[in-house]
Amino acid sequence: MITIQKENQTVLCFPEPMVCISSAILGGGIKDNVRTVANVTLSQDDYVPIDSMGDFCRDIISSCGFSADEAVVLLTSVPQKFLGQSDDGRCFATVGLGNACPLIPDLVWNEEGNKFQRYIPGTINCVITLNESLSPSALVEGYGVAKMAIAEIIGAWSSYRGISACFGTPTDCTAILSPQNGRQMKFAGLSTKIGSDIVRLTREAVIDAITYKYEDFRDYYADLGKSK
Repeated sequence: MITIQKENQTVLCFPEPMVCISSAILGGGIKDNVRTVANVTLSQDDYVPIDSMGDFCRDIISSCGFSADEAVVLLTSVPQKFLGQSDDGRCFATVGLGNACPLIPDLVWNEEGNKFQRYIPGTINCVITLNESLSPSALVEGYGVAKMAIAEIIGAWSSYRGISACFGTPTDCTAILSPQNGRQMKFAGLSTKIGSDIVRLTREAVIDAITYKYEDFRDYYADLGKSK
C-alpha cells in the first residue's frame, strides 16, 4: 500500500485488487477490484448538490490520474493536516465533531421528501486496511465492529466534554478493505483476532485524530479503560 498525502487529499494506492465495504459517495456498498481510496477535503466554498456528488467524486479521482471505476472516494470538511493514523499505518481517520449527535438526532433528513436540513460541518471518515482476505459476510461483520468502536470512542468523547451522549455524526463514512485474492476468513466478530484488530486500529486512528483539538483526550480515554 502506498499513501499519497496532499493538502486536501489522502490517497491510498494498492498494488493488488482489494474488496471494500463502505458507505462512500463513490464506490459504496461492497466493491471488488478497488485499487484506490481517497479521502477528500471540501473547502467552505465548495457546494455540491447531492445528486451530483457521484460525478464530482469521479471527476476528482480522474483528475489525479486514477481510474474512477477502481476507486472509493470519501468526502469531508476536515483538513487533511488533522489526519489521524493507527500505529502501524493501516487505518486513518479524519474526525469532525461539530455535528456529533445521539442515535436519533433532533433533526432528521427525509430523503424521500428531500426536505431541507441545515448543514453543520462534522464528519468522521475512517478507512481500515486488513491483511487478511474476508468473505462477504465477514466484511459485513467487520464493518459493524468498526462502527461500534467509533460509537464507543465518541460516547467517551461526549463524557469527556460533559455533554449528552453522542455516537457519531449524520454523515460518517467507514471503509474496510481486504485483499481480493487468497483464502477468505469467514468471521470478523468481536471474539475473533480480525475483529480485535479492527477495534484496535479504529481506536488508534480515531483517537489520534481527536487529540489534534482535544490534546488530553487520549489520557482521558485510557483512564476510562483502567476504571473498568
